[in-house]
Amino acid sequence: MSEKEPDLAELAELGEKLFGALEKEFDALSNNNLESIEECQRDKLALLEAISQSWSHLPPDTPDIPNTKEDIASIRSRLKLCKEMNQRNDILLRRQIEEVKILLDSLTFQKNKVAPDVYNKLGKIVT
Repeated sequence: MSEKEPDLAELAELGEKLFGALEKEFDALSNNNLESIEECQRDKLALLEAISQSWSHLPPDTPDIPNTKEDIASIRSRLKLCKEMNQRNDILLRRQIEEVKILLDSLTFQKNKVAPDVYNKLGKIVT
């Protein structure tokens, strides 16, 4: 029993740390803090590797240990939430990248590109 519990406790702790790292990453993305974003990426990668390593060391089935199934279900639920948070952060990052691309395109407008239509107050195209 003592052999199994520390692994689950460690895995649960890693899940909580990943949750915190994803929240920190979201804040950094929201505030355009590039240094913090890079730090969050490193932390997130290290935590994901540790979770993967820890998960692989869990015994496949241990029905004789009380609360094991509930503990694993709780950890899975937390990791699923982390996955959703990571997807949220990815969407935010992709939107920001798209905004930067649009801004760069408008700043570096070239003659070979077709200009977007611009309308005046009367709804007529201005050329």
